[in-house]
Amino acid sequence: MIKNRYTKAAACAVLAVSMIFTGCGKKEGTKTADKKAETTKTIRLERGDITANSYVIKVGNAGVQYSEVLNYCYLLKNQYESSFGSELWKYKIDDKTTIGDKAKKEIVSTLTQLKLIGVNAAKQGVTLDNDEQDQALQDAQKLIKKVSEADRKKYELNVNSVKELFEDNILANKMFYVATDDADTNVTDDEAKQIKISYIELITKGTDKNGRKVNMNAAGKAKTYKRMKEMLKEAKKADNFSDYAAVNTESRQSEVTIGMDTKLLDKEAVDAAFSLKKGKMSNVIGGKNGYYIIYCENDNDEDPVLSLIYTILTGINSDYSFSEGKDVLSIAASIGEFFTGRNIAEILKELRSASPLDSLKSKKELREKVNEFFNSLLPEKGNRLIIMVDELDRCKPSYAVKLLERIKHYFTNDRITFVFSVNTYELEKTIRKYYGDDFDAGRYLSRFFDLHISIPPVNMRKYYEVIAFSNSLYQVDQTIDAVIKAFGFELREISKYFPKVKAAVYQETHGDRCYEYAFPEEKALHFGLRTIVPVMIGLQIYDSAQLADFIDGKNYEPLIAVAHRADYRVFSCLLEHGESFNTKENPRGEIQLDERLKKVYYAIFGNVLAGTSCLQIGKLEFGEDIREKLLRAAGLFTSFSDYTV
Repeated sequence: MIKNRYTKAAACAVLAVSMIFTGCGKKEGTKTADKKAETTKTIRLERGDITANSYVIKVGNAGVQYSEVLNYCYLLKNQYESSFGSELWKYKIDDKTTIGDKAKKEIVSTLTQLKLIGVNAAKQGVTLDNDEQDQALQDAQKLIKKVSEADRKKYELNVNSVKELFEDNILANKMFYVATDDADTNVTDDEAKQIKISYIELITKGTDKNGRKVNMNAAGKAKTYKRMKEMLKEAKKADNFSDYAAVNTESRQSEVTIGMDTKLLDKEAVDAAFSLKKGKMSNVIGGKNGYYIIYCENDNDEDPVLSLIYTILTGINSDYSFSEGKDVLSIAASIGEFFTGRNIAEILKELRSASPLDSLKSKKELREKVNEFFNSLLPEKGNRLIIMVDELDRCKPSYAVKLLERIKHYFTNDRITFVFSVNTYELEKTIRKYYGDDFDAGRYLSRFFDLHISIPPVNMRKYYEVIAFSNSLYQVDQTIDAVIKAFGFELREISKYFPKVKAAVYQETHGDRCYEYAFPEEKALHFGLRTIVPVMIGLQIYDSAQLADFIDGKNYEPLIAVAHRADYRVFSCLLEHGESFNTKENPRGEIQLDERLKKVYYAIFGNVLAGTSCLQIGKLEFGEDIREKLLRAAGLFTSFSDYTV
């Protein structure tokens, strides 16, 4: 979560600060403090009475005074409670820790870091210029005017102390750029351009047992191309391309934001995607790894700030239309003028410029314009604007960095709150891809995020109830649950996986239909529908390369992994009369489930049926056409495929 002004350097707010530090400070002027005064080591002072001027932490010649702690506490407390209420601090991060507890542990560390940065800044000759000092003073004066007399006294607030607090934060931000001065942070418009697409991919290349890329033969490619042409016709008729793509693509995802340098798609597909306008669909595109159909969801993500403002403007509920081919800047400007009564074309023009950070002067002007825009918009639409940013960890590294830096520098309105829904671990990996493996991504991100709130694990039982899925009534449901667990699917993946399996096999594996398979060959098909097909569809989402190996008879491991997470009774049809599986519950069983499943796998996807009409395994009889039938089922090309689900 990002908030504004100079409080970004502090990780969390703290309540009841006197409780936090009581008993961990020593009166100013003790030998302990003076002895270490000339070093850059940090020292937590010994137990003793504490006053406003007492040093809680000494950092070389500098230190954190208790009054500074109180100042920080007021600022952050005021920010968060105005948005989330005073009960925020009681919410639990985990079973033992509240947000308030977390804040107590982090506040000293954060303040210490600021002082250490200040010490290093002095060594390197980095200081604040007159403009920066004036800005800190003006902000301090503005703040003090809003503070009640009671809070001024309680939190030791005065213009000078608040000004110094702001100056520490400005200096810390300034030192970051000194520390990363050698990093190439220039981002061109082409590099930063991002487009959002939905796409269908059918794979024509996999890997052999040695990990080498192998191509589908000419007949296979021709068949795949023909299938893709049929999909193109269907996609053009579909109400929503994104929904259609989600259940038909063989890639792990069907909707993504990409840049020109993405490796997710073949180059031919990327080039085609960037040639599309918003709302347009490509023809079938051939690449070295597969065939594609691409739909452009958004072709205007060049600059993160421009995208944000444009999204805000277009998100306002109004009756306006966009004429095709009209310049997006003029569209956004006209919408802004309509709602705000102000001309914002210049704001958008500067945001679109190649390098809006060329000079401090232009940076200040742009910041002022952006703030002017929101100051004019907010009174009409509300007292606070909350901007939700999702999946930043999935963006191109240069785009993610640029977005964070843009927000920090230009969105300085106190009434704007940014909420980021991200996988922090993945976002740190993204940042390191941009700055280098040795870059301290965690420290970098701490400059932007004031408060970290961890979402508790999903209650899968309740989620299954919401999507009307039961993992106990039918064997196919048990297989689906096992696939979800084996492949580690998250909610986003489950939301794509379950509907597709349902569309593919539910008609034949639920209700009365599942009892119509009486003969051994029919039973083999039914077994494949309720076990093999869910695995194949799972691999479509999880890993297309593994899927290619699986259906080429090169890798049975996904099936084994799923079976180990399912009830062994799902596979009881693979046993002859009198046989039993060797399990923990039945250690005397003579049949190993893994070995029997391998036999089934090679019967379907191997060449063991060559020259024979069928193979008996347990109560099932596998014919030479079983592979084709299951592939068609997984691809939703059977008479029992249900597109209505």
